[in-house]
Amino acid sequence: MQKQHLSELWEKVNGMIRQELTQVSFDTWIRNLEPVSYENNKIIFKVPNEFSKSILQNRYSNLIATAIRTCINEVVEVEYVAENGGYVKEIENMVIDNQLKSAVEMRKLAEDVRQRSVDVDERVKQHIINISKHVEYSSNRGETEVRVILSNERDKQDEIFEKVLKEIQNKGYTAELDNDDFPHIKLSW
Repeated sequence: MQKQHLSELWEKVNGMIRQELTQVSFDTWIRNLEPVSYENNKIIFKVPNEFSKSILQNRYSNLIATAIRTCINEVVEVEYVAENGGYVKEIENMVIDNQLKSAVEMRKLAEDVRQRSVDVDERVKQHIINISKHVEYSSNRGETEVRVILSNERDKQDEIFEKVLKEIQNKGYTAELDNDDFPHIKLSW
């Protein structure tokens, strides 16, 4: 399916889905979905990160597939591809611009992406250490809930929040991302 037809289809499907969800759910999860291809009864959407991918797969894939089937009268499979902090888009753009001309350039780009991932992992580890200290201090004072702001995170914020949240939950705490006034993690035990 050509990109223009895919965009037109998605516009129709978006209108149908909007009627089925609350405005907040629609704005949070569906509005900014970007269909990138439709072939062999499979539609692929680009999403910003693994967290979004997981939510969409678990909560909204059936709704999206049903709406598409209603529009085109075909059963479709819905798939999501996470951008991983924009690196996928960067590589796509370089390929499109025909800038990747050799295997050496491709290896260099892959190493650069790997290094960025290591940097994120180091930042996540430091946040976990700081959060653990904060929880210990609060527990000693008899508190059962804290709010943690990752204030120094601007670059790759979604990816870092997602990883920190997952680590905290793996340690047995109840934790959720709260965006009421500003992005922070609400943690309880």
